[in-house]
Amino acid sequence: MGSKIFKGLAAIFVLFAMALPLAAQQVPSTIPGLVIWLDNARLDGFLQRKNERRAPYASIKLHGGDQGDHGGLGFDWFMQIDPGAAWSSQMMNSIPPGLVVGLKHTMNQRGMHIVAFNSVDVASTGGFIGFRRIHGGDRGAPSGEGFSWFESNGEGQIDWSLIDRLPKFTIMGLRHTMNLRPDQDYSLQIVWPGRHSCTYNGTAVPCDCTKTSITPPSGWARMGSLDRGAPSGDGFCWYEKRY
Repeated sequence: MGSKIFKGLAAIFVLFAMALPLAAQQVPSTIPGLVIWLDNARLDGFLQRKNERRAPYASIKLHGGDQGDHGGLGFDWFMQIDPGAAWSSQMMNSIPPGLVVGLKHTMNQRGMHIVAFNSVDVASTGGFIGFRRIHGGDRGAPSGEGFSWFESNGEGQIDWSLIDRLPKFTIMGLRHTMNLRPDQDYSLQIVWPGRHSCTYNGTAVPCDCTKTSITPPSGWARMGSLDRGAPSGDGFCWYEKRY
């Protein structure tokens, strides 16, 4: 009798677990193509911070440069390598919005096969499930050229626990203070809930690194670097996970 009751309860538990929404399951933090440690060698002391910036596990270092910088320096970053894990469309659609994968400079890295999720190159497609293509440009480069990337759109049932499990120095909300302004294009706004939210005077607001008055989510810092071809004070900005 007791064994029958136990088997019945076990069966109910299995059915319940199968019915759990995806957000109750953990999405892997090894996101293929995830951009980590974006920095600028000339302007922001990437070389001075090199002791802190050892390559993350299973990542590669990339150099995208800057068309306005004739010194051959500019932007560098690390990118997670595809671990080979299977990613369903539901999992890809459950990543919190604003995370950057597959960052590429369409001129300086032309011919390089920089991919996200093992197959998608930002130079060849407008986006894929769970992600949209964003073009940030590069002042000094021809129109339509410069930095482009895929950004998670957060349109599915989000696994918000992933934020705490992301690698240190993960970047979020990459924007250009002239070319990509969330206050002019509301589709560029990023909203994280609860303790992960950005704030203004203690009130939760959409994340927008182009506004220095907005406080980043807890554990994140606003970062930025000038675009050497842009007017003084303008360039790229983003939020970086600090712990």
